[in-house]
Amino acid sequence: MRINDLINKCDKLNLRTTELNNNGHRICHFSKQNENIHILHCNIDLEEITTKSPFDFVICGFFENNKFGHWFLFYKLLELCERGEIIYLIIDIENYYIVPEKASKGYHKTVNTGQWHSVSLIFNPRYNKIYDIFYINAHGKSMCEENIFEKLISNTRIKEYKFPNHINFIFMNIFVEKLKKYFENNYVESKSSIELRYNKTEKHNYYGCNLQNGDYYGVCFIFPLLIYHYFDKYYNKSRFVGDRNTIMIPSVSVMLKNNQVDKFVKSCFLDLTKKFEKVLLFRNNKEIDEFILKKRTILIKKIVSKLLDLISQKHIQ
Repeated sequence: MRINDLINKCDKLNLRTTELNNNGHRICHFSKQNENIHILHCNIDLEEITTKSPFDFVICGFFENNKFGHWFLFYKLLELCERGEIIYLIIDIENYYIVPEKASKGYHKTVNTGQWHSVSLIFNPRYNKIYDIFYINAHGKSMCEENIFEKLISNTRIKEYKFPNHINFIFMNIFVEKLKKYFENNYVESKSSIELRYNKTEKHNYYGCNLQNGDYYGVCFIFPLLIYHYFDKYYNKSRFVGDRNTIMIPSVSVMLKNNQVDKFVKSCFLDLTKKFEKVLLFRNNKEIDEFILKKRTILIKKIVSKLLDLISQKHIQ
């Protein structure tokens, strides 16, 4: 099946939308095997990192008692953390970057257009109200090269903001610091305060190979959904992989408690092909990047097909 046919199939299933109640979110909730995992979905404009009061009014969607609801993101995160729940948050980031696109009307041949990008956050409880936060962007280490944010001013004008660190860390650092202050000011007094742990290192960020390298079709929405499937399925369960099933992949909970973000994320893509499994298990990030770039559309098709196959299975319909 051609890549465009696969994308059309995703569109028919309402997967490639930023609606908080889209079908991808619904499938993740109603297919989950671990009742302690809660999935949230929100939209955030990256432009907020240039404002004085970022992330104050972000709304998230969620399912409670199998009914969809929406409320302020920080309030919902505090509520779930006070209960000690495991949280998987999908974030659709608006204006992640600006791309000149062909104009449909007017005098300009091209117009500046803000692009969306999908990432995910994991809030994993450790002990005594301590939470580790993990940021997963399929771009991996390549996102560290991006330290300039382009703000859309008009169809033809942009304003550049240069930061001392890469944009994804700037975004996450502002987000987490704002969330910490919210928790400090609003936690229930009868309960102990919650400690959130996050920093710039590979212990809390996925800095591995660029899994989206070669994606010229805008299928970033696939990655948080596919990663969620393995996050839920293997949260408390280890598995064996490799030609003879002799290589043990620990449970997700063990990998995250050991801050093995890289290992966890790559483990979510071991089932695509046997060749890619070997590359992920035995090659370094530079070699993996070269393999992904070489395969390009072929590998992207495998990733999209994998998610569609999982959706078609009875247990997650």
